[in-house]
Amino acid sequence: MDREEMVRIDDAITDAIGAGDPGAFDALMGPALAADFREGIGRIRSAFPDYAGIVVSRVVEGDRMASQFVYHGTHQGEWLGVPPTGRRVRFVGTSMNRFANGVMVEADVVMDWLEVLKQLGGFPDDEPA
Repeated sequence: MDREEMVRIDDAITDAIGAGDPGAFDALMGPALAADFREGIGRIRSAFPDYAGIVVSRVVEGDRMASQFVYHGTHQGEWLGVPPTGRRVRFVGTSMNRFANGVMVEADVVMDWLEVLKQLGGFPDDEPA
């Protein structure tokens, strides 16, 4: 699988997340990963219905891709114990993905959830010592 195909799949996943189209994951991911993404993205979109974003950088090496992404969403449902605030939130994260047989088969996603909670007012900013 070449770099261009991996980027095309990653872009299509990003588009599907932003469009709220979890059914698209079945053609872009292995079955277990698609199920995991449907569940995880479904939980996020239940609290942030307009959750969408972009990939800001990628590095491809062999069958793996590291990505940095930025998403935004409006907090309209409970999230991590915080009731809806109506605030626009910025999500920043990275993902290490593996591709095989024309689909993404592994994704290790890391997001800064502490920063999300701070933006929601659910966790106080650090105070100087």
